[in-house]
Amino acid sequence: MINSAEKSQTNLYCKFTKLDLSSKKNYMVNTYANSKVQYYNDEKKIKNKKIKKRLIIGSVALILLGAVSYAIGSKKFRLPTGNDLENTKNIIEDFGNNTNNIKDETIGRAIDFVDKKTPFKFIKKGFDKFSNWYRSNVYKSVKGKYEKAQEAIKKAEDGDSLKDKLKEFDEMFKKLDESITAAAQNEKLGTKKLFEGRKGKLKNLWHNLSHPLSDAKIAEGVRYNANIIEIPKDASESLKKAIENYNKIQQEELIPKLRDIAYGAAPSDLVTAAVPIATFGIALAKADDKEERKSLLLNLGIPLFPTVTMPILGTIFPILNGIKAMIAGFAVGNIFSTGAKFIDKRLKQKKINSTQT
Repeated sequence: MINSAEKSQTNLYCKFTKLDLSSKKNYMVNTYANSKVQYYNDEKKIKNKKIKKRLIIGSVALILLGAVSYAIGSKKFRLPTGNDLENTKNIIEDFGNNTNNIKDETIGRAIDFVDKKTPFKFIKKGFDKFSNWYRSNVYKSVKGKYEKAQEAIKKAEDGDSLKDKLKEFDEMFKKLDESITAAAQNEKLGTKKLFEGRKGKLKNLWHNLSHPLSDAKIAEGVRYNANIIEIPKDASESLKKAIENYNKIQQEELIPKLRDIAYGAAPSDLVTAAVPIATFGIALAKADDKEERKSLLLNLGIPLFPTVTMPILGTIFPILNGIKAMIAGFAVGNIFSTGAKFIDKRLKQKKINSTQT
């Protein structure tokens, strides 16, 4: 009689809660059936968590290393002289340029090996097309600036004397590109040569990396085919500024880009971007649930990934070089991340409001 009364009393609330709590079994099912089960001693789950953590750390490390390497490598060319090869005033710039070009050359050699020793010929063909796309972007992005700078020289009050020294862009670009590419292909940077010298292997390595190694190898082609103008001693202020700008476009935008393309920057940049993205993608796939996946993407993935695309964007906008590219990458990533979080928050609020009405 008492048990019957208890069941009757309990079932009174079922009308309001729509839950059947009339027995212990029903209570347990309705209370815990939809809850996430915690496997505190699940070895597979613990191992999966460790793998996921390593993948995330590895992905972030690869992205940051690539960004720092790209940032410290000043995308500026200076025609090396005897003194340049002995001093260390530009040690960070030279180290960055050399390490980037060596990385590009190494990846290029690996692609050549795959092309010659395996049936996967399409890989090299694809990367060659990507390199041509890089080259085309550089051509388009620099041509207008170059020709505008030439006009400024001509319009200077004493610029007439230099008119015959100015080279037409298309022909200059073609010859410069060919000479830089030939120099990079004929005389590899190579890891063995990095240890050559008379100071001992480690000292030789440091000395070679901290001096304009890659720039020295393309210097002759640049000297004969670029159009670097020497400023006359009696030049007016307007002509001086025009020549400085003209030379700067070549030394900071055109020549460095062609140098990097010649050493294999296009496939290298693609690989450098693809590896950490793929690693992060595997980590996302191993996330425990949808919420963890979303959190990783919004808080880590979106802010970091634009950084690896900066070298690619730099071919379209050559001003995005060095540290400016790194800052731009983080800025763009954080803007997208903030926007994505805002949209996610609004969608959640909209869902809550719709369930309450």
